[in-house]
Amino acid sequence: MLFRLLLLGVVASAWSLNLGPWIDLLHALFIGWRFDTVVACYLLALPFLLLSLGHFLGARSDRWIQWADRFFLMIMLPVLFILAADIPWFMHNYARFSFSALHWMDNGSYMANLVIQERSFWIYLLPFIGAYAIAILGSRWAKRASATTHPVGSTSANSNSHIRVASISFIVSGCLIFLGMRGRVDEKSPIQVGTAYFGEDPFLNQLGLNPVFTFIVSTEKNLSSSRTPVSLMDAEAATWNAMHELGAEQGLMTSPIARRITPNAPMDSANVVIILLESMSTFKMGQYGGPAGLTPFLSALQKVSLNCGHAYSAGIHTFNGIYSTLYSFPALYQQQPLEDWLSLKHQGLARVLRANGYSTLFCTTHDPEFDNMKGFLLSQGFDRVISEDDYPDEWIASTNGIPDHRMFEYAVPELNALAKKGPFLSVFMTTSDHKPYILPDSLWFEPHSEKIEDRIVEYVDRSVARFFELSSKEPWYKNTVFVILGDHGVNMGHTYDMPLSFHHTPLIFHVPSGHISPGIVNSPCGQIDAAPTILGMLNITWTNTTMGIDITKEQRPFMYFCADDRIGCIDSVHYFIDRGNGHETLYRFADLSTVDLTKQFPEKSEAMKRYTYSMMQTTQWLVEHDLLDGGKAAANTSLP
Repeated sequence: MLFRLLLLGVVASAWSLNLGPWIDLLHALFIGWRFDTVVACYLLALPFLLLSLGHFLGARSDRWIQWADRFFLMIMLPVLFILAADIPWFMHNYARFSFSALHWMDNGSYMANLVIQERSFWIYLLPFIGAYAIAILGSRWAKRASATTHPVGSTSANSNSHIRVASISFIVSGCLIFLGMRGRVDEKSPIQVGTAYFGEDPFLNQLGLNPVFTFIVSTEKNLSSSRTPVSLMDAEAATWNAMHELGAEQGLMTSPIARRITPNAPMDSANVVIILLESMSTFKMGQYGGPAGLTPFLSALQKVSLNCGHAYSAGIHTFNGIYSTLYSFPALYQQQPLEDWLSLKHQGLARVLRANGYSTLFCTTHDPEFDNMKGFLLSQGFDRVISEDDYPDEWIASTNGIPDHRMFEYAVPELNALAKKGPFLSVFMTTSDHKPYILPDSLWFEPHSEKIEDRIVEYVDRSVARFFELSSKEPWYKNTVFVILGDHGVNMGHTYDMPLSFHHTPLIFHVPSGHISPGIVNSPCGQIDAAPTILGMLNITWTNTTMGIDITKEQRPFMYFCADDRIGCIDSVHYFIDRGNGHETLYRFADLSTVDLTKQFPEKSEAMKRYTYSMMQTTQWLVEHDLLDGGKAAANTSLP
């Protein structure tokens, strides 16, 4: 905490900061205390277990204490060094200490000379030396206290009462240390970097982080094979292909895929409501041999809306669905954008709408920090996240939080309040259609299915219908664009090893006012196209620096998607799968044919592969150059 306060002082003296209300600063410091506790408890865990073991075995306590003392003095050297080095690192990178520091190891002599020759770095040796001196004094005090409590040669009582007290002490202390290591009491996930992100102030969001924590987490991610960057083709060739396919304007911004969108009509300040339905595959709506009649409301809504019959999710995880729908970039293998790209600047639907006077709200049923969701959204354009923390305790039904219809009911008054202030964007993420399946005790309809999996789908459909019914009674209803899609589909384990049912989801644009005429979009599209299409419907002027397009004005030749270690690409006839191990196939998917057509149509396979590789590799290049928001306006843009 002292190093955190030192960082605060250094930054405040070097930069002109507007930290906002004092309560926000106190919030950041409180979050910092939580992260510090996590690191401290990890350091305490091993000595605690060994000292406890020695105590119960009746071993000489001075030897165990001496070992623990040496361990702490040894481990505090790198810990305190990271805490001290974090301050100049932050001043240079505007980010907490991370694995990136090790990228300089190949130039060790250069870095050593840089530190030696830059006198401003020397000053940070003082807090490091001072903190280590305090650690040494503390260890001496601890040894003296231990010697007084348990002198050498003394033996602990072996009475039943002593064993009972020692056992209780061990259990309670162990539970507290374990809880401290997790940093949270919620069962779904331990504390994450995104926990520190509670608003849009980039400094306060990072102030609460502990650099030892960020270093360990970033090191783990960089050493993990699942986090390796995409390397599918040459970045320059990929970017040129993407520029051509997207119709980018060269030299508009630093990002090579930027294109200016200037509508011919005045802006329409309609509200926007997006409903991301957990695991809602078109299979559940009767396609691909799926059950019929489970979604009467959604099926009826398709007929009076702009319905995309050829839409696909970017990936197979909820974080893919949230990220790609709201920020219009594809899934890149096993990368987790809500965690891995947290510190990168994004444009995103929420930011564009907020710049045009909109309030922004995200609603979910469960733990807001699962998948690093809350921290990412609050730092990337959303004003507020409503979650399990906001609902009455009696509504909580499972680890997934509250039932979907409860979330919708809770949100209507919130939307009424936002509508009084002006236009709003509200995003809903449902979860009832995710195991464990739990139907509410009291239902307002009679399910027709026998299987719980199908009854849940019926429930989700009726929950959305109920939300529309409640909303239709409010003044803001007719001036709203409703968008309904799945966060991903469901793996039915049939036909293909990369099932279309896992990616083919509904994408429905419903406008009660009739401003957008009902119809069918048959060209391939995906989640990444939702935001640009919405902005097009609202006639908003903006610069599109994403991989998405307005499907009411543009068409794609193919749509691509990812399932962790596999890539899929589809057009109106064929389905191409690249498994990353040299095995590629091309299918005629209309009749779910399993005949491989790669040799029969090599040009088609190559075209689909080149298009997919180009889009994914360009996205990776934008990530690596922090250009997901487009960068700066530029007269002359250097390509990769």
